[in-house]
Amino acid sequence: MEVWPDSIHSNVLKYLGSSQRIQGYIWPYCAICRGCESGVSQKALWRVIDLSEGALSELARELAADEILSLLQRRGRGVVETLILRGNSVVDDYLVLSFSTLLSGGPLRCLDLSNCPRVTGEVLQSLVAFPTLEELSLECLAGLEDAHLAELCRVCPRLARLDARYCEQLADASVLLRRPESWAALQLDGCFRLEVTQLLVQPPGTWRRLEELSLDGEELGSQELARVAEVCPELRCLTVSFARELDPAALAALAGLAKLEALTLRKATLPNDSDWASFFMEQRSAWAASPTAATGSQWRVLNVSECELFADGAAAALSAAPLSGLRELDLSWCWHLSDSGLSSILLAAPGLRRVKVAGVKGLTAPPPPTP
Repeated sequence: MEVWPDSIHSNVLKYLGSSQRIQGYIWPYCAICRGCESGVSQKALWRVIDLSEGALSELARELAADEILSLLQRRGRGVVETLILRGNSVVDDYLVLSFSTLLSGGPLRCLDLSNCPRVTGEVLQSLVAFPTLEELSLECLAGLEDAHLAELCRVCPRLARLDARYCEQLADASVLLRRPESWAALQLDGCFRLEVTQLLVQPPGTWRRLEELSLDGEELGSQELARVAEVCPELRCLTVSFARELDPAALAALAGLAKLEALTLRKATLPNDSDWASFFMEQRSAWAASPTAATGSQWRVLNVSECELFADGAAAALSAAPLSGLRELDLSWCWHLSDSGLSSILLAAPGLRRVKVAGVKGLTAPPPPTP
């Protein structure tokens, strides 16, 4: 093994599972011989470093902060482009400051600090060390406040994808309007204090690059919801967690999103079955007419949980065209849906991996299990 070229070592690691599983594969592998240790030093193996809670679940113990810093110093400097620390309980402000200094000026483009309870908003100004940062995940960062978000946008001028879901202290969305043409993804679901109306009462095409948007819709009226298609014409993924005020007219307006492939509209109780059917037919026509829409099946994710009037007519309209790309479907608490409607969707979507039908009282038999 000592005479193997690096490419063979890389392929062996990929066969074992993933070259990013630091503990599970890379460290044990590099201890076999000097050739393996040399092979593990390849820069290509360290462009993505995953030290999230899920990636380290196979360990008998957590990595200590000094062990994480040692790993980043030995393997990540000038190399790592994606650093995932999601859910790692060891990560705190000191660790963020330390790796910001350690990796300063490097090619880091993506950083995930979601669900790290010991990280505060104050430390985010240290991310000025990463002028290349484009994607940042801060889900459930309890201490993130408006001033921190403003500073973050200032020190990270290339930031285009922000996940700030369930950052409950955020209230002022105006900082996002300072460069609306830069954003490709804004995930703001669960920020119930955030004045998201500010984002939608803008001229048509304001968010012309935005492809992913998630909002807490509790304070949004039907007029604001109807404007989503005008101000965000390029959306591919839309989530509104509490769409109580979405009326038939607003739903019809959303059909103008010609590139939409993932849609979550929870608790939209006003549109009836025929309104949903019309939406799917009109949206399919818009998709087909769009010269830039992806080829093949349209829908990947569809969640209409607690949309009580969604029933067999909507299901028939949805399944009128093949749904070969549909992977996730949530029809929970769509009370009026029957076996016939559900079956029509399942037959059109052979690639479904997850189906939820909790509370659908019209079903007489459970759906077949999904892989």
